[in-house]
Amino acid sequence: MTKYLKLIVLAIVMLCQTAFAQKFNQWKTSSAAINFGSVLTQQNHKQGFWIYNLDENENLEVVIQLSDTFFKSAFKRASIAAMDSVYLEITFRPVHNIRYQALALISLNRLPGIVPITLLGDGKYAEAYYNTTFNLWDEELKAELKKITGQGYVSLGYNTARDYMYGTIDNKSGWVTCVYTGRKAQFATRSEATANNFNCEH
Repeated sequence: MTKYLKLIVLAIVMLCQTAFAQKFNQWKTSSAAINFGSVLTQQNHKQGFWIYNLDENENLEVVIQLSDTFFKSAFKRASIAAMDSVYLEITFRPVHNIRYQALALISLNRLPGIVPITLLGDGKYAEAYYNTTFNLWDEELKAELKKITGQGYVSLGYNTARDYMYGTIDNKSGWVTCVYTGRKAQFATRSEATANNFNCEH
C-alpha cells in the first residue's frame, strides 16, 4: 500500500470509530477536515477547528500530533473543562507547488482514543512560469520542465554566444570582469578575450 492509501484507510476507520464514539462519549469536533486551499510557497496560512467537551462532569484531555512537518501547531495538549471547548489552530507553510495531505491526530482520554482530522493544501509558486508543473513528479515533472525550458529561446551557437557574452551581456562600458578572479580588461570580442587570457569556460 502506498503512504497516501494507508493514510486514507486509517482516516476512514478512525472516522467510523469517531462517529460511533461521539454518540456515546459526549465530545465532538467542529470539522473532520481542513482544506487550506491554495497557499503561496514560503507563506504561512492558518486555520483551525474546535473540540467541544459535552460532558457535564469530566474534563477532556487532548493531545495533538501532526503527520507532516509542513503543518504545524503551537498547541500540544490541553485539558478541556466540562461543557467547555478549545480552538486548535494549525499553520500550513508549503515549499513546493504540490498538493499536501496530512493528518492531525487528536489523542483523547475517551474512546476511540485517537481522532483524525484530515489536512489538505496546495502549494503555489508566486511566479506563473512553473504553473504547469503543479503536483507533477518524476518523469512527468522532468518532461514538463524540458517543455518549459525549451520554449522562448534562440540557440546562438558556441561562437555567436561568446561574441554576445563578451560584447553585450558581460560588457559594462567596454570593460569585462572575470567572474572568478575579479580581473578587468577592456575588450568586446572573443578574439580580444583570448588575447587578454579570458576563457568563457573557466
